[in-house]
Amino acid sequence: VDRVREVAELSANLVEMSHDKTGAQLVWVDNGEANKLFSIAFKTLPEDSTGVFHILEHSVLCGSDKFPVKEPFVELLKSSMNTFLNAMTFPDKTMYPVSSRNDQDFMNLTEVYLDAVFAPAIRTNPNIFYQEGWHVEMENADSTPTYKGVVFNEMKGAMSSVDEVIMEGMLAAGFPDTCYGFNSGGDPRVIPELTYEQYMSMYNRYYHPSNSRIFLDGAVPLDRVLPLIDSYLSRFERSDEKHVIAMQTPKAVEKTQYYEVSEADGTANRAMLSLGKIIGTWQDVTRCYAADILADAIAGSNEAPLKRAILSAGLAQDVTDMTMDEIMQAVFAIQVKNTDADKTDEIRRVIKETVTELVEKGIPRADLEAVINQMEFRVREPQEPQGLIRCITSLGSWLYGGDPLMPLVHEETFAALRKMLDNGGYEQLLKEALLSDEGLCVLHTLPSTTYGEELRAKEAQRLNDAKESWTEQDKQDILALNASLAQWQQTPDTPEQLATLPVLDLKEVSPEPHVTSTRVETVDGVTVLRHDVPCDGIVHLSMYFSLTDFTLPQLSRISLLTRLLGVLP
Repeated sequence: VDRVREVAELSANLVEMSHDKTGAQLVWVDNGEANKLFSIAFKTLPEDSTGVFHILEHSVLCGSDKFPVKEPFVELLKSSMNTFLNAMTFPDKTMYPVSSRNDQDFMNLTEVYLDAVFAPAIRTNPNIFYQEGWHVEMENADSTPTYKGVVFNEMKGAMSSVDEVIMEGMLAAGFPDTCYGFNSGGDPRVIPELTYEQYMSMYNRYYHPSNSRIFLDGAVPLDRVLPLIDSYLSRFERSDEKHVIAMQTPKAVEKTQYYEVSEADGTANRAMLSLGKIIGTWQDVTRCYAADILADAIAGSNEAPLKRAILSAGLAQDVTDMTMDEIMQAVFAIQVKNTDADKTDEIRRVIKETVTELVEKGIPRADLEAVINQMEFRVREPQEPQGLIRCITSLGSWLYGGDPLMPLVHEETFAALRKMLDNGGYEQLLKEALLSDEGLCVLHTLPSTTYGEELRAKEAQRLNDAKESWTEQDKQDILALNASLAQWQQTPDTPEQLATLPVLDLKEVSPEPHVTSTRVETVDGVTVLRHDVPCDGIVHLSMYFSLTDFTLPQLSRISLLTRLLGVLP
């Protein structure tokens, strides 16, 4: 135990630990919550766009030493009371979180995930790489080869989304000198460059306890879970390799990229213009929150000033602002959607005029206050599983060597955000973000009815060129790989293998439902039910109206009314 802090804002003790042998770091939010979370994350820094860490995320969950089944993930879903069971690849980290309200289920899931990341079957079974990553498939030595693979196909789907194309394009343009310039999910054009040997090399370098961050949240059975974690970490020696993320020097850049549209949709009004700029680092918590607030205030609705100016001028069909802050350096970005390429100069003129006016006259205070209040509600009451949200939020500092508590407490941040209402802080930030072209990244994402066909033609040509260079032995090797993969995929897990997975016994499940105490009162003839539950100072009021006397046509109108009430001023 390195440090214990009582954190009133979290109603918890924050306990920081480090593993003696390997230096692995562990944080426990000891808050007594019944919904317990275990997560292990690794700093994973792409060196190319092969998507190696995305493929590894899929692969390690395809069986391990202690649980040698092909899809433990799927099997666990059949016999678990989990409240979260998944894994996630980010631009600079890979996370494996599980949560459950049941102690034994929590321990079962934690053990399966520890075995998956530290003793995966990928070390001895290359078929997992070929299935989850990519392989060449041929029916016979003379047939046309194709690329197949779970992540390969998934990323083809992902990169057919214009929003994903814009996101990856912004990162590539804005971070040419760091790991963020690569597609961590994998670019289908680059994925086939990854070899099994490179994939295993990256696993061995990055999936090491010395490079891990372990996060526990809730009333975890610590006397059971720490020895379990130690039993895996202690198999390793300490590694001194440091995975350092380079700091990007902001550079002004303008780039053009394309995305596929159909002939039927056409290219008119389908261009996208994106403007982005690095506005701070992970340490600039207040500044990053302020950028989020600013984005919502100026473009969060059709009545927000910047969005209204562009739309009312007939220059585009939509405008969105956002802050990309789940990386080491935060980016403020504005996207103008469904426009035409020849309107770029006019759009940028309207943006500068509108922003100049907002900076000089001030952003409406009531709009900023409303967004601050909304954001504070979201922060005080994150979605379930709340432990997972705390884990991801904490890594926003912890991964970069900062205090894991810093992003989890917000009293001082929101005090500073409200102070900015009086000192012109939002106007100054807006001026820096959108009036100055210094370090501004301009990305044109243009529609093309031929782009998709061009990509498919290049892929086919690449495969054809490869086939031309293959010897007969190469072809036989590919056919043998295909046969081995198919046989492995079609061979069901044996009863003995399936029996290795933990199954939650009914005796571990309480037959009693969870009861929330309720007080019944009558106020002005109305029945009021009060539930005293911890909700961080937020009062929830729900009003219920009986609709049993209404006709079907009236019910249809009422259903519209429920939507209207949420958007009327």
